[in-house]
Amino acid sequence: MINIYHHPYLKKLFLPFLSVLILLAGLGVSLKIVRQRQTATKASTNLVDLLISAPASVNPNQEFTSIISVDPHAYKVTAVDLKINVSSNLQIMSIQPGTYLSTILSPAVISGNSVHIVLGSGTTPVQGGGILATLTLKAKSDASGTAQVTIEPGTEIAGIDTNGSAVPTSILGDAGQIVITISSPTPTPPTTSNPFGIMTWGDNNSTKMQIATDLGAKYFRPLSVFLDKDPLSCSECQAAIDKGFKLALTIRVNGGRGVPTVPPTDWNAYRDILSQVLDKYQPEILVIENEENSNTFYTGTAQEYLQELTVGCEIAHSKNIKCTNGGLVSKLVVVLVSDSYQPDANKADDYLRRALTPEDYDTVSGSVGSPQWLAQIQKGKGLLAGYKIAGADFVNFHWHQENAETLPEAVTYLGSTSQGLPVINNEISPQKSISVNQVTSFMQKVFDLNLPYAVWYSNDSDGVGGPTALTNEAGIPNDSGRAYQQFISDHFHPSTMTLQTSIKFQGVTTQRPDKSVSIEIKQQNNSLYNNSVNFISDSSGKYTANFSPNLSPGTYDIYIKGPVHLRKKFPSISLITGTNNLDFSATMLKTGDIDGYNKVDTTDYSLMLLNFNPTLVQNVTEDINFDNKVDTTDYSLMLLNFNPLVGGD
Repeated sequence: MINIYHHPYLKKLFLPFLSVLILLAGLGVSLKIVRQRQTATKASTNLVDLLISAPASVNPNQEFTSIISVDPHAYKVTAVDLKINVSSNLQIMSIQPGTYLSTILSPAVISGNSVHIVLGSGTTPVQGGGILATLTLKAKSDASGTAQVTIEPGTEIAGIDTNGSAVPTSILGDAGQIVITISSPTPTPPTTSNPFGIMTWGDNNSTKMQIATDLGAKYFRPLSVFLDKDPLSCSECQAAIDKGFKLALTIRVNGGRGVPTVPPTDWNAYRDILSQVLDKYQPEILVIENEENSNTFYTGTAQEYLQELTVGCEIAHSKNIKCTNGGLVSKLVVVLVSDSYQPDANKADDYLRRALTPEDYDTVSGSVGSPQWLAQIQKGKGLLAGYKIAGADFVNFHWHQENAETLPEAVTYLGSTSQGLPVINNEISPQKSISVNQVTSFMQKVFDLNLPYAVWYSNDSDGVGGPTALTNEAGIPNDSGRAYQQFISDHFHPSTMTLQTSIKFQGVTTQRPDKSVSIEIKQQNNSLYNNSVNFISDSSGKYTANFSPNLSPGTYDIYIKGPVHLRKKFPSISLITGTNNLDFSATMLKTGDIDGYNKVDTTDYSLMLLNFNPTLVQNVTEDINFDNKVDTTDYSLMLLNFNPLVGGD
């Protein structure tokens, strides 16, 4: 054992710590911590106290963190010889020094159910409390009942008293034990409401809203709102609200396209403008920053981001709005999942191979173990450990990998390492390519995993290797977009769209027999519905039918062809879930197409002459006004529309 009391270097050093409680108390959220994590402590002895915090309960096989923090009272701490023991139903995965520790005097040694590490303060004494270490634990798969995390009696602390003198004996005061309940999770009920949203590009807000409507999205993610750039003038936000979409709203403090956010410093100004934004737009969910672990979007540390998240979520919750983090970068999530499989190197590498393209695998695998790799993992773990403490309602991540089969492992990892937060995704789509099968498989995984929110990132990124959009430049769904539509229709509102349709046949002014009418519904010249529908006449000769085409809400072209009529196109008809009242009776369907080839030509004329008999009652096709006679009225109607060169539509 290292004698930390007689180490000459340590006698005048101070070990700086920033405890979770002190950090967040400054933000006014200490009560939130009490609700979400339990902390073991006793009445202060005015020596240096060690506190343990951990979730009150976990599930079998769940990975979670326990934070060891320090309250030094009036002392300055120069070194800690830390020994921790856990009960046999827990597994110690790792221990990481706290953020502000600069010297590892003796590396961590994990032996069975115990871990030992010795930490020093570095060269500059800093007075105050802080996080000593973060312990990553995992409940064993067969675990149940209660588990314990205990600071062992052999733990010792060296420090300097208020007179500036090194204390010759350990100044450890209270050192706690914490009890955690392990219980099987309550099964989550299957998804019954549509979790899918859309983020899309278009020439104008009208096009964007039409795309979202046509695709059947429930949520809309506008471009980020920057709090320093007229944030109350988001026309895209207002357009989405006016169309009835619920917003997944990302806010950024500052920065811009290609310019990362610098963490806020004026918290009063931050609170004020964010409150105004939330009051105006009332989003379904507030997303704090974008990809907070990427230097492209955020310059701050994990601690600075968690501070912003804490304040942002506090404001959101005061307005009954849900709140989440900005979304961990897709590839970092892959790296974190792979790292969680260590020390099984083969399993860790296998996940990288399955989740990444060959090109990305070569790049990522070549950096395994590098300082950059380790720094990304440490930052990611630090963020995941802090989201729930900061008050987030969900853990949010982005996913642009090609293989949907690797998504469940990512979701499981994120849920377990964020203290059991529900997992959401406000940016999902394959990065390199897209196909109908990919769209369907991605959406099926979201559905199977019961994610409450999943926003599809529909953008061609100017054709530079980015995700491929679900629509063409005009905003009309392509094959992948129609797969997206169909999935939503099949899973969330099958057969709930009804078309109450009225039409008028040329030459029919009184009640006539029922007629079978051909209805075809298209989108981007793709036939999505083609069927014969029975129409019933009223006393004025107006025909009506109700039918359900099983389509998603959107804009469609409707083609209607009567039994002896030229087909008529009714373009750009907006259809919604529920009853759609479509009265096309102001436009007469032109008659005379006896042979059904969508023209009134010499063939139709010959057929009319063949059965022409004004005195004979007959129910034949040539009776084009449905009065059971082929007479001069029928003949006149045919001549009115006779044109061998131009047909219907």
